Amino acid sequence: MADLLETGTKTKTAAEIATDLSKLASDFESSVASDFTFLSSSCLSEDAEALLESFHDIITQASFTNQEIDRKRKELVADAQKSQDNAEAFTEKIWTQYLYADHPYGHTSLGKVSSLEKITKKQIIQYYLKYYRPNNATLTIVGKFT
Repeated sequence: MADLLETGTKTKTAAEIATDLSKLASDFESSVASDFTFLSSSCLSEDAEALLESFHDIITQASFTNQEIDRKRKELVADAQKSQDNAEAFTEKIWTQYLYADHPYGHTSLGKVSSLEKITKKQIIQYYLKYYRPNNATLTIVGKFT
């Protein structure tokens, strides 16, 4: 889900976002774990205001187009299938299922192939609106500010 954030907003396409970030020699990164999502970006101090504007737009105005959802779904299904062939990933999955059972920690953040294939745009938007909110986030800014 976090990877869908930079695929377009209500005001910009994915290409426009990429162009804006490249002009700042910046990027947008996301990482998902069982109990948190980590979003980050960096730039030169003099570009901080422009980056914060882009970062805000990416996080708060995501558009979730059908085309991008389908593309990401295919990518995640392939990743989930590939992880079944990876002994370390498979062992970790089985171990966490054994330790945590039905608790969210017992499930991989990647998701099950069956769930990935069935998830709808409506479910993605509902999740986004519930969890990707300012009252549910910690913002950390590091750097030289004047």
